[in-house]
Amino acid sequence: IPAGIKDGQKVRMRGKGQPGPGGAGDLIVTVNVQKSSVFERDENDVIVRVPVTLEEAINGAVIKAPTLDGQGVKLRLAAGAPVGQKLRAKGRGFKTKTGTGNMLVITEVQLPTDLSDEAQEAFAKFVELAPQGDPREELMRKAGQ
Repeated sequence: IPAGIKDGQKVRMRGKGQPGPGGAGDLIVTVNVQKSSVFERDENDVIVRVPVTLEEAINGAVIKAPTLDGQGVKLRLAAGAPVGQKLRAKGRGFKTKTGTGNMLVITEVQLPTDLSDEAQEAFAKFVELAPQGDPREELMRKAGQ
């Protein structure tokens, strides 16, 4: 099976099929690639969603993401990067005979839960000091609503 083969592709094995009057025929194998709970595929690119903390999203950080080869890769998340930021690890995608894809790391901010009373008060103070405004205002304006 060639590296980087996609689900549904066929592999021809010459001379490995049913014997006939003209010799053995070809065996055609349809490949079914099992879905991964970690990686997604987009052509030759691999996509992985990586959780980051609120602190990492606000202050920036070097995060580690899993790779297809099991080595992992470190990427720099810029301070204040938007939710869903796509980071690219060049050449870490699927390797095929036509080339090698990239790995796209999509960050997903994991918000803290079960805040203590003290943390809740600190958050309320933060919101007071750094008003957020309406993040949907521009979207609604563009939609004419």
